[in-house]
Order: sequence, then structure tokens, then C-alpha cells
Amino acid sequence: MCSYCENSEYETETHTIMGAINYRPVEKLNLTLSGAYTDSDSGMDQLSDYSELCEQLAGMSAYNYDLHTVHTYSELDIKQTEVSLQAIYQLDKHLALGCGFSYLRYDDESPYLYDGSGKAYLANFSVSYYP
Repeated sequence: MCSYCENSEYETETHTIMGAINYRPVEKLNLTLSGAYTDSDSGMDQLSDYSELCEQLAGMSAYNYDLHTVHTYSELDIKQTEVSLQAIYQLDKHLALGCGFSYLRYDDESPYLYDGSGKAYLANFSVSYYP
């Protein structure tokens, strides 16, 4: 491996908190509220000595490589949030109806090639049969 690669470190730090609350207001109805939040940061140190690589690239006169900003290509700063509410109503011992709603948010605080930030709202409905 080249010396410019050996001297660089890639560090990742991620923190996640998750939780859920289940509430049964009546015997046949089950409500669940859940959520999660994740904060992720990662990146690579700036290349310290890439003279060996520069020598290898010197013969490629058609290209002009500036390696001073290579470390910024791998910087990640992402925040993710998810909140869901789910309801299940047990009609009888074999049949249940369910519905739910979810909110998802993804924030790319350090986009490089493309900013994938956005949010989504999801709804679902279900019929469950238990033999």
C-alpha cells in the first residue's frame, strides 16, 4: 500500500436514539408510537504525503490532479428522523385491521455529488388473518 494511504485515517461516529410507547385504551385496540433519530459523521484525514502518487501521475500529462481536497470527498454528516404511529384493532380472534402513518426525514448536511436530503410521509393499511 502507498504511503499516502497508510497515513490517512477514516473515522466514523454515529449516535442513535430509539423509543416506542405501546398503549391499549380498550381491550381490542392497540396503539404504538415509535421514533428514532440518528446523527452520523465520518470523514478521512487530509492526505499528508502523496508525493509517491504524484510521481505515478506525472506521466499522465492530460490530467491535472489536485489532491489537496480529496479528504472532503468522503465527509458525511447525516441526520435521520423517523416517527411512526400504528393502530391495530382486533375484530375477533382470527381477524385484525391495522393502519399506520410514518414521517421520515433525511438531512445530508455535507452533500458532495448530490444532496439526498428529503422527507417522506407513508400511510399503510392492513388486514391480518390468524388461522
